[in-house]
Amino acid sequence: MTFFAYQEFPWSISLSLYLMPIIIVGRFAGTLGLVKFFDLFGYGSGIRTIEVFFMGFAGLIRGAIAFGLVLRLDGGLPNRELIVTTALTIVVGTTIFFGSLVGLISGLTKEDAPVEASSGEPVADKNDDAFFNAERVNSEVHQGKKIVLEAVADDKSEHDSFKHPNENLS
Repeated sequence: MTFFAYQEFPWSISLSLYLMPIIIVGRFAGTLGLVKFFDLFGYGSGIRTIEVFFMGFAGLIRGAIAFGLVLRLDGGLPNRELIVTTALTIVVGTTIFFGSLVGLISGLTKEDAPVEASSGEPVADKNDDAFFNAERVNSEVHQGKKIVLEAVADDKSEHDSFKHPNENLS
């Protein structure tokens, strides 16, 4: 529908195609490059390279914010109409093309969890911080339930001395 609103504006598919490699290189430089740069200085993010690749790929989908910013450009800017239609082409093109590939790339970047041979259930890695955090949280939740149940089982309450005002009327 938006395409029809800008039907009279000049269109340049070649400009959009020239900008796509710049967008792709910029996105991956900003994700993979930045993480690897920090790794050089000893900052371990804990994010696997394949996960950073997926974040970079998913970020290639340009969207409404990019188009909205282009629409806010000053009306007197030379070639504003061409910039608007090029941004619209990139937004729609990347949303359709890269958006349709995100599921496939996601499936290719998943790491298979180890499986226990006897039951076929995934095995939690005891060296994984998430495993220990889940165990700690689980323990705290069970401890919290125990405290609440003990409090409910206790018949005495610190609020026993307070009665509803209507209770004194009888």
